[in-house]
Amino acid sequence: MKVIVRLYGYSYLATGVMETVIDLPRGSTVGDLLKKLIDIYPGLGGLVIEEGRPAPYHRVTVNGRDIDLLSGVDTELCEGDVVALHPPAGG
Repeated sequence: MKVIVRLYGYSYLATGVMETVIDLPRGSTVGDLLKKLIDIYPGLGGLVIEEGRPAPYHRVTVNGRDIDLLSGVDTELCEGDVVALHPPAGG
């Protein structure tokens, strides 16, 4: 299945891409996606993703919903989902 990944802030700087399509097996989770992203873009490791989870203060959303409000990294993905990696924000 194909999942769209949008990269903002540090994620964009570490990868050089703002959006990419990742092919995953059916039944994959956000955690599986994060691991695959590190395989493809090693610069994300430790900066945006730590030990298979979003780094502190980074947010991951699936179709606009924070994974913390879903099942966290265990959130199952579906064909065409849009996953976004958001940097910390302050004001």
